[in-house]
Amino acid sequence: MEGAGFIARAPAAGKVTLAENDLFFSGGTLMIDHGHGLSSTFLHLSAILVKVGDEVKPGDVIAKVGATGR
Repeated sequence: MEGAGFIARAPAAGKVTLAENDLFFSGGTLMIDHGHGLSSTFLHLSAILVKVGDEVKPGDVIAKVGATGR
């Protein structure tokens, strides 16, 4: 799947609060805080294209889908 070029897009506006390339269980892991207690988490990513503190808009490309982690 990694070579197929699948991408992850931000589902809603928010701020990147976690962007780690290789966590033990979840591999490439990304979290976006959308405010009002709502957040999105993306796991097992092959590449993260944003960094902590970045503001994202709906539809922004944020990562590449992968099979990292356990």
